[in-house]
Amino acid sequence: MKKTIGIWGFGIVGKAALRFLASEPAKPVLARFGIAGHGDIVVCDAAAIDTSRQKLIEQHGARLLPTSTPIETFLNTCDIVIPSPGIDLRPHCAYKHKFVSELDLFSVGYNNTTIAITGTLGKTTVTTQLGQVLSHYASSQQVATAGNVGTGMLEVLCNQPHPDTCVLELSSFQLEHSTHFAPNLAIWTNFFPNHLDRHEKLEDYFTAKWQLLCHQRPGQPALVGLDIALSNFFSKRAKTLASTLSVVSERAVSPAERAALAPYVQHIYQPDSYGHFLLKDNTAVCSLGDLPAIGFIANWLTLAAALDLLGLKVERKVLDAAAQPQQHRLALVHTTRGINFYNDSKATVPQATIAAIRALAKKRRSIILILGGTSKGADRTALRASVHNEPQIKEVFCFGAERATFGMGKQYKTLEKVVDAVMRIAVPGDSVLFSPSGASFDLFENYKARGARFVELVRMIQ
Repeated sequence: MKKTIGIWGFGIVGKAALRFLASEPAKPVLARFGIAGHGDIVVCDAAAIDTSRQKLIEQHGARLLPTSTPIETFLNTCDIVIPSPGIDLRPHCAYKHKFVSELDLFSVGYNNTTIAITGTLGKTTVTTQLGQVLSHYASSQQVATAGNVGTGMLEVLCNQPHPDTCVLELSSFQLEHSTHFAPNLAIWTNFFPNHLDRHEKLEDYFTAKWQLLCHQRPGQPALVGLDIALSNFFSKRAKTLASTLSVVSERAVSPAERAALAPYVQHIYQPDSYGHFLLKDNTAVCSLGDLPAIGFIANWLTLAAALDLLGLKVERKVLDAAAQPQQHRLALVHTTRGINFYNDSKATVPQATIAAIRALAKKRRSIILILGGTSKGADRTALRASVHNEPQIKEVFCFGAERATFGMGKQYKTLEKVVDAVMRIAVPGDSVLFSPSGASFDLFENYKARGARFVELVRMIQ
C-alpha cells in the first residue's frame, strides 16, 4: 500500500524535500526507509504560504493543508513526516516513529564525499570558504555547498549525476534527530551556550552536535576545536568514537592538555612556539603568514587543518582567492564623515560579539557598539565583562525586545532610533560595530534581513 508522506514546514528544507520526493532519485532512497512507493504528499505549515510556494506545491502534485489544521490531524494522516529543523518535535514524541530527518535522507541518497561542519561560531564561513578552496583544487570536479548555508541538502539529490563533493553546514537542529549520518570528514569548530530555549540544558545542545561524530566509521577523520576536546561532555564520550580524531587550536597546547587528550586524539594542529607555522604534531603544515589577514584566525586554522586531513597542500594563492568578506560577519559596509560602519548581524551569540570586539579593537579606533536580539537562553555575563574591559569601546546602544536585559548602554526600541542616536555622538575616527549578540526574531525575519536593514540605514547617512 502506498504511503502518505508529510512535509512539515515549507521553507528552504520543505521546498527541497518536495522537489526531491517528486524526482526519480527519491525512489531508492525511500525504499531504504520501507517506502516502496508513495501516494499523497501533504504539506503543513503554521504560517500562510505565499502564491509562488502554492504554485510549487500544485506543480508537484502535493496537497497543502489549511493553516487551521490541528497538528495532530496532520501527523495522524501521514505515514512518514519530514520535519523542518526549526520545528521543536519534543511535544510530539508519540509520533517520533514517523519522523525522518532531511539529513538521514541525504546520507542514504548521496554516496560521494561529504564534508560536514558544525559549531556555534564560524561554521558558515568555514563551509563557504572550504567549498571555494576545494573547487580550486579539484577544478575538474563539481563541489556543492548546502545545508544551513542556504541551499537545501535534498536539492543536491535532485540532480544527476551528483556532485563529487558536498560541503554541508549543519546546525544542532539539523543534527539532533539524525540516526546514521557519517560524513567522510567531520569538522566541529567550537562550542558555546546557544539555543537553550530549544535544547533546555547545555548538555542537550552538546548531544545534538555530537551526532556529527558519533556515527562515523573507522578511519573517517574528525576535526574538533581544542576547547571541545577538553570538555567533560566530550571526554566522557570520546572513547566511543570510531573516527580518527584531530584537534585544532589557536594557541600552543600545554603538556597537561596533551596528556588529557592522548587517550583519544591522534593529531594536534597548533601554532609553533614562535608563531611562525601551523604544526601537525611536530610537522609544519603551512606558514601562518600564508593565512589571510581578513576574518578570524580560528577559521583559517580550521580550514588549513581540514585541507591537510584531505591530503591537500595549503597554498596562499588559493586561500587568498577564498578570502572574501562574508556578508553580515564583521563586514565594512559604509564609511562617511570619517566613521566606519561594520555589519556583524550574524553575531547571534555573545561569543561572536566578543570575537568581533577583539578583532576591531586591534585597529585602535573608538568603537560604538550596537547590541540587540533575543538571548535564546544564553548567559550575557561574559559579554558585559568584555565590554567593560575593552578600553576602545566608547558607547553601547541596545535595541529590541530584550534591550533592558543587556544590563548596559542606552536603550531604544528600534534599530532606526539607535542609528539616529549613534550619529548624534559619532565623530571622525570612530567605528560603529553592529554586532547584536542575539537572535533577530524579535524584530526581523532573520539575521540577513536585520543586517540588510542596518546597511540600508547607514548608507543613507551622508
